[in-house]
Amino acid sequence: MKNMIKVAKQKSWKWFIKLVVQLGLLFLITTLWTIVCFAKTGIGIQTGPGDYSGVSIRYLSKTSFGFQGIGEFELSEKRYYFTLAGRALYRVKNEEKLDLYMGLGLQGWLKYEIEERETEKESGITLEALFGGEYPIAKDIYLNLEIGTRGRGIGIYLNKLGIRMYSIGIGIGIHYYF
Repeated sequence: MKNMIKVAKQKSWKWFIKLVVQLGLLFLITTLWTIVCFAKTGIGIQTGPGDYSGVSIRYLSKTSFGFQGIGEFELSEKRYYFTLAGRALYRVKNEEKLDLYMGLGLQGWLKYEIEERETEKESGITLEALFGGEYPIAKDIYLNLEIGTRGRGIGIYLNKLGIRMYSIGIGIGIHYYF
């Protein structure tokens, strides 16, 4: 049994390392591209209205459009959890003291738990809709508050297709723009 757990851990690490390298390259290319094309790039921490939180990168264009990526992972001896969310944002109101925006997003996740006798794997995709506001609290530092859908939507749960209910949630974040 211990050998099975060891093999499962080794396989999941290889997959995870490949994923992190690919996401890192994507992040680097995207960041360089957006610095040239977009007016503001922000990095910070975000908890979404959905079931995720993590490091956030926001790209806001010179027009009213932008996008945001949020990534989170947890590694322990018996659990691996990874989630990635992407959002398209549209500024409804762009004022000096308050920006209001709405957005649509997509979140994907993978949870892998190793127990004494069995391994549990869960993954899925969630759609989200949100409305929020961003307020400057210092030079180039903004606090945002959001309200939107929360839930795990359509996904694969224990290797079965399932649907979980949506509810309304609140998210908060802080970003430094450069």
